[in-house]
Amino acid sequence: MFGHYEKPVRSILLSDFILLFLEYKKGQGKARATVEAYRYALNNFGKSIKQDLSLDTITIDMIEAFAAERRSKGRAEKTIRNELITLLTAFRWAKRQRYIRRESLRTTRTTKEAEVSTPIPDP
Repeated sequence: MFGHYEKPVRSILLSDFILLFLEYKKGQGKARATVEAYRYALNNFGKSIKQDLSLDTITIDMIEAFAAERRSKGRAEKTIRNELITLLTAFRWAKRQRYIRRESLRTTRTTKEAEVSTPIPDP
């Protein structure tokens, strides 16, 4: 009766979300190279999870597994960090667009080392 009402999320597949997010960033006037870097990072994440999941089912464990996989393939820490920052940016936008719940990925974090981190603030 007395509680916090939260509108339901709008279901979207990761592949469709990536296209929308990239169009949004182009619309913001981001440089072509920046948009391509976003595409590269998001597509790498998609390949890592090996299936086109609904965005609201993606977990912290999947993101951590992605970072571990990138390290095992010898990617530079700066590259991994940049990819994680891209994911963070994309998931923050997804929260604002109601593609994921407020509590989803609450502990998604990133730092220079891409290992220790701080929580995402609520929009």
